[in-house]
Amino acid sequence: MTDNHAIHIEIIPHTIPWPPQANELFGRDAIRFIPTIPTTHDQSTNLSTEPPLPHLIGFFENNTLIAGLLYLQFNDHAAIHHLIIPPQHRGKGIAGSLLRRAISFAESHNATYLLTTAGFGCHDHINLYTRLGFQSTSDHAPYIMIKTL
Repeated sequence: MTDNHAIHIEIIPHTIPWPPQANELFGRDAIRFIPTIPTTHDQSTNLSTEPPLPHLIGFFENNTLIAGLLYLQFNDHAAIHHLIIPPQHRGKGIAGSLLRRAISFAESHNATYLLTTAGFGCHDHINLYTRLGFQSTSDHAPYIMIKTL
């Protein structure tokens, strides 16, 4: 990686605009998770009655989002969706850094467990999740991975 001053992880809630790179990074399938900003006070105070909206946990290099995951907080647990590391940034420890930040964030928000999934043939993903304390709840794809907090 490059100069440590140019690299950082940031947690961006659904209540503020996300970087323009989020749309490109997460693609069309994840667009439904990219939030719209409440336009009135009434909308913003009623967010707790809506389905959980995501936080972007992003890995930035030179203030440009280069990798990230979508984090959803529920009442008693949290979930990770769409952990995206573009091929040119893989093998640098970015996924582990993002997941550790998500675990810490979940713990600080009183989640009792954290869920994610890994698809067929994603042995690297399963190995990473396992190293971070996740356990598989099934022996076939899609693998549901859970970490008790």
